[in-house]
Amino acid sequence: MILRCQVISKDVLSILKSSTLKFHSKFDKGLNLIGDGKLIFISESRVPFGMTLHLNTFKYLSFVNEQTTITQYHRTLKLGSVIIDFSDALVLDYRIDFGIDRKYARFLFQFLNSKNIESGLGIALNQIQNIPEIQGFYHGDYHNGVHYLCGRGKGLTPSGDDILLGILATMQLFNQVDLDYLTSLNTIRHKQTTAISTSYLHYAKQQKYTFVLREFLTSIEAASPALLTSHFNRILQYGHTSGIDTMAGILVGARIIIGENK
Repeated sequence: MILRCQVISKDVLSILKSSTLKFHSKFDKGLNLIGDGKLIFISESRVPFGMTLHLNTFKYLSFVNEQTTITQYHRTLKLGSVIIDFSDALVLDYRIDFGIDRKYARFLFQFLNSKNIESGLGIALNQIQNIPEIQGFYHGDYHNGVHYLCGRGKGLTPSGDDILLGILATMQLFNQVDLDYLTSLNTIRHKQTTAISTSYLHYAKQQKYTFVLREFLTSIEAASPALLTSHFNRILQYGHTSGIDTMAGILVGARIIIGENK
């Protein structure tokens, strides 16, 4: 069977050219391969380190596991008996330049602060901003909070890591990246969290995000609650709790941008 790759990340092309791939992990809707310590996520979603298949075709890779033979040949990737053809795939550089007016930070904060949906940490989205270890973020003191969140929670992308990513995305969105926050993120050691979270944070530092998150962030400037709600609901479907946890991070990030006195 041949599956067509619809979209491929520019970064993934580089990995494919230089790496021998092995199976890494699998979700209900995607799987990770690894080569030279770098992940490739094969799914139907658009991800900075991903190969995006056409809708309703990932199910044909449900058999893939540690024993599956993986080979490459002339812009194709063979996993067992299934071939992924990426010869005609759209190549994307997922980097996006944000930089919208910070006046929209208040609109974003108010929108997310009204959500009391339970997060992956077992508390409501709008209550995560009140976690004591996060309080220092509102005064530029990040180190302890970053290490408190890193690796916290269950799953291959722990909730705390998704929150950290959401904060960074918000700083970039408003062109207000605090270098002290980046410095704190750079003190995270590989063993503190999962390889998948490490990959997402690696690309986030380059302003590269999943397509569904990019849609949410770029819709903020329209200041339309209905439009933002539509994208918000799509994000909630991403991963087990990754969507809601990333939204919690964006709420914290918006609070940092507008200042503690909301």
